[in-house]
Amino acid sequence: MSTESIPTINVLFKEAKRKFAELDAYSSSTREAHEHQNALCTLHKEFSMIQSMVERLDFFSDNESFEEISTSYIPFLALDYYIASVSMRLEFGELNRAVDDDARRQYKLKCLHEARRRFLQFLETLAFFGSVLNSEDVQLLKLLKDGSSSDVNLSTVMKNPYERRKAKIKNFKRRKELEDKLRYLDQSFTKRGSDVEEIKREYFIDEIRLLVLNTLDNIFSIDMEMGMLEKMPPHDQTNYTPSMHSKKDQALRVEEVPGKKRIDDLIGPGGKILQPFTITKTKADIRNAVFGYSHTLPSMSVDEYLEYELMHGKLLNATNTKEEQDEHSENSDEELYARNWDDWKDDHPKGSGNMKANIG
Repeated sequence: MSTESIPTINVLFKEAKRKFAELDAYSSSTREAHEHQNALCTLHKEFSMIQSMVERLDFFSDNESFEEISTSYIPFLALDYYIASVSMRLEFGELNRAVDDDARRQYKLKCLHEARRRFLQFLETLAFFGSVLNSEDVQLLKLLKDGSSSDVNLSTVMKNPYERRKAKIKNFKRRKELEDKLRYLDQSFTKRGSDVEEIKREYFIDEIRLLVLNTLDNIFSIDMEMGMLEKMPPHDQTNYTPSMHSKKDQALRVEEVPGKKRIDDLIGPGGKILQPFTITKTKADIRNAVFGYSHTLPSMSVDEYLEYELMHGKLLNATNTKEEQDEHSENSDEELYARNWDDWKDDHPKGSGNMKANIG
C-alpha cells in the first residue's frame, strides 16, 4: 500500500465528525435501532483511536500556551467533547437489545458517567491552555470540579429560577453570535482562500467556544438523567401487580398513614372515622390513567342509548305517542260535548218548552 492511500489524521477526524453529524440527525426512534447503536459504538472507537494518535504525536505540550499551539492542531482539542457526545447517546451499545431493563440501566449509567467525565476533561483542557473559556465558564468549571457528580451539578449551581433563565438567555445570545460569526468566516474561506492563517485560527477557536456551550447543556441533561436512573427501583419491583395480594387485602386497601397502617386505627367502633383517609385505586389503574383521557369515554352510541331507554320504558315511542295524543284529543271532544249538554239541561228543565207553548 502506498503512503498516498493512507488517510491522514486530519482526514480521519473530519470523516468521524461527519459521521457523528449524520448519526445525531436521526430521529429518537431510530436511535433505539440496533444498527444505530452499533454505528455509535464504532464511532466511539474511531474517536478514541484518533485521540491515541494525537497523544503519540505530541500535538499538545504542557509547557506551551494556547498562542503557541499550531492552528491545524486546535480542532483536536475537541476530541474529548466528541467522545463524550457519543457516549451519552449510547442506550445499550453492543449489548443484545433484548437484555433486561436492569442491565440496560447499568450500561446507560456507565456511559453517562464516562460522558460527564469526558465533558469535564474537555473544559479542563481548555482552561489549562486559556484564551478560550471566559471568566464565567472558568468559575462554573471550578464549582463542578469541587464536588462529586452527585453533590455538585448544574441543577444545584443554578437553583434560582431567575438566574437559570438569565443564564439560558445569555447562552442563547452567545450561541447565535458564534453561529453567525462562523458562517461569516466560512464565507471568508471561500472568498480569500483557506490558506489565510488568521481566519482559520479564529474559525477554529469560535468553533471550540460553540462546543463549550453544548458541553454545559449536555452536563445539565446528564445530571438530570443520572438522577432519575439512580432512583429507579429494580425491575422486579416495577412489575408489581394487585394479584399479589388477596382479595381481602384489596378490599381493605387505604392510603397508608405513617405509624398507623391498620384500618382499625382509621375507623373506630360503630363506623366512627378517627382521622381522614383516602381510598385509592390499584397502582396499575393509576399508572394507566397517567396517559389516559381526562374524561370518561362513551361506552355506546346515541342510537344504542335510545334503544336502551325505549326498552326500559324511559322514553316513549313516536308512534305510540301520536296514537295517545289522538285518543286524548277525541276524549276531550266527547267530554266537552257532554259538559255542554249537561249545562243546557240545567238551564232548560224538562217540559219548559211545551209549557210556554200552551200558554193562552
